Amino acid sequence: MNETLSHLLDDARKDNTLKEALLATRKAEDPMDAFCICATAHGYPVTVGELFEMGEQFTDDIFCSCNGRAEEPIAEWSDAYETFFAALAN
Repeated sequence: MNETLSHLLDDARKDNTLKEALLATRKAEDPMDAFCICATAHGYPVTVGELFEMGEQFTDDIFCSCNGRAEEPIAEWSDAYETFFAALAN
């Protein structure tokens, strides 16, 4: 999770209105886009592309940190979007 999402998470934990607005985006036809629009409207600019990039970067960092390179490719990227909501639920 990048700094913007980290600040958004901190504020959503303190502000129930913001938290509910973010949770409501999960019911949208395009939840990730709705999430990004909501976050940006509340002063936390983030794009769908950035969410994907965060997951890819996290996975790439793990892959490259394994004694020169991991033996097996990682099956999937980390999901910054789902990680955000998992952290918000706690």
